[in-house]
Amino acid sequence: INAEYMGRFCTVETQFSPDMASPVVRFLVILTVTLLLSQGLAYLCGPGTHTLHVLAAIAVGIQWIVFLHASGLLFSNERTERYYDITGSFTFVTLIALSLSSAPGQLAPRKLLLSLAVLTWCARLGSFLFKRINKHGGIDSRFTTIKPSLLRFLGAW
Repeated sequence: INAEYMGRFCTVETQFSPDMASPVVRFLVILTVTLLLSQGLAYLCGPGTHTLHVLAAIAVGIQWIVFLHASGLLFSNERTERYYDITGSFTFVTLIALSLSSAPGQLAPRKLLLSLAVLTWCARLGSFLFKRINKHGGIDSRFTTIKPSLLRFLGAW
C-alpha cells in the first residue's frame, strides 16, 4: 500500500484533543485486529499448524513492541523509522531459528539450505538498510509523509 493511498483513507490528526480516542486505545484495537488476521491466516493453512500460529503471533509481537518505541507511545520520544528495516530482518531471523528448532526429527537438507539462503539475505539486506539509514541521520524518505499520522505510521509497521 503506497503512502498516497494511505493518506487519502487513513488520515489522523497529529494533535489529539480530549474528545478523541487516545492513541493507546487505537493501538490496542489495531493490535487485536492484526493478531486476529495473522491467526486466521495461520488457521487457513490447515490442521497441525500449531507452530504456525505461534510464529505468526511472535512476528506480530516483535513488530508491535518495536513500534511502541518508534511511535513515541511508550517513551514519549519523537517518531522514528531508524529501526524499521532492521526489525524486519530480526523478525525473519527469529522466525527461521524458531521454526528450525521446533521441527520434529531430523531436518531435511532442502529446509536447511532454504533457511540458510533466507538468513543470508536477511543479514545482507538488513545490515545494508540499517547502515544506509544511519548514514542519512536516521531519516528514511519513505516515511516523510507517513510519520505525521499515527495510523499511517502504524500501517507501515
